[in-house]
Amino acid sequence: MHQATHPLVDAAARALFHRHAPAGRDRYGKYESAGYEVDTSRRVGWVRVKHQLPPVDLLDDDRPSDDERADERHAAVEAYTATLRDSGWTVEPVIGTRRDPYLLAKPDKPVEDPRLRTLTPDTIRHHLRDLASQGDRIATDLTFVDEAARARVGSARVATALWAQVRDAMDVRAPWLRSREQVAALLKAAHAAALAAGTDSLDPDVLAGLVVDWMRAQPTKVRVAVSAFGEKEESDVPLPDYWWQLTSSPA
Repeated sequence: MHQATHPLVDAAARALFHRHAPAGRDRYGKYESAGYEVDTSRRVGWVRVKHQLPPVDLLDDDRPSDDERADERHAAVEAYTATLRDSGWTVEPVIGTRRDPYLLAKPDKPVEDPRLRTLTPDTIRHHLRDLASQGDRIATDLTFVDEAARARVGSARVATALWAQVRDAMDVRAPWLRSREQVAALLKAAHAAALAAGTDSLDPDVLAGLVVDWMRAQPTKVRVAVSAFGEKEESDVPLPDYWWQLTSSPA
């Protein structure tokens, strides 16, 4: 289940709450009242909205049929679509199967993520380390749950490996970190894997910008080395201190 602190999820839920009721759960996580449920989408910047129903009472002779429950879900999703559009959201309505419809929505205006307020080029390395550790914990936790949860373990490990790759590249000041396109592509893949695992990260484009800004602020050193032909070569590539050794000219 996605954490309710995600800013897009919160914004969509607030827009819906004015006209509709959220789905209710009991302390065991089972639905006990019908209503909307908002979660993140694998499409970056979008949310997914569904209409959830409590399970039917099989002993109730007047229980609704599957078709009647499907009709209720469709009607609710259409109502959520109208509400979100009135609130300034772009909506792709009624996706999915007949019995499990949902909509995708994104705000027409950017929604501020309060988690970004504490992120700067100086703190981005620590944030990526935290993400990698978080992904590893999620993979470990999911391993010992039910089969559906274990199916997300691979996604959690993919996200962890990708975040760790950027983290490790920052530790050695790898030159490719100067390329916003490369960093953004890798972080977008990590973000998609995180969503598939049931968690999320911050906007990968924003993270990529912070990584590139950090890299460009790193001091550079000139490496003086001796080639196989006895000629000196110079490079202006930023690398960690322990990689550099200034050599004197050959005798």
